[in-house]
Amino acid sequence: MKKLALTFVFTLLAVLVSTGNAQAESSIFTSASPFDLNNVEQNVFNTTPQNRYTLKITNRAIWAITEVYVETSENQKNWGKEWLDGRILEKDTFIDLTGLKPGEYDVRFVDVDGYECFLMNTPITKNTSWELTQKWLDNCQAKSN
Repeated sequence: MKKLALTFVFTLLAVLVSTGNAQAESSIFTSASPFDLNNVEQNVFNTTPQNRYTLKITNRAIWAITEVYVETSENQKNWGKEWLDGRILEKDTFIDLTGLKPGEYDVRFVDVDGYECFLMNTPITKNTSWELTQKWLDNCQAKSN
């Protein structure tokens, strides 16, 4: 019986590691690989609380992002915590914003020059990924000038 239980535990760990879901629930900040893009996986071994989801943001722009805020679309007066916590979201890196309840969210980005851009009314009803592109940032900054 012990051998069967150990086999199950090791098999479970292998599945978690191979699917990338053995990550801590805190923000993940690392280089993205082509296999990570737009493929936030959901499976039966999901360790996040029920009805909580992750928004994975990958920076594909040449400009570094120094601040990221996420808030429900109804609560734009209080942006809450800053998710990067002093780190910088360089080109081809990503952050996982975890523990989001189902709903619509606004995301506020601040780049190294202090420009702010907003991704508005983003529905989070499952694990979701989004790429921050140079074109999107250029359009955002053009609108703010």
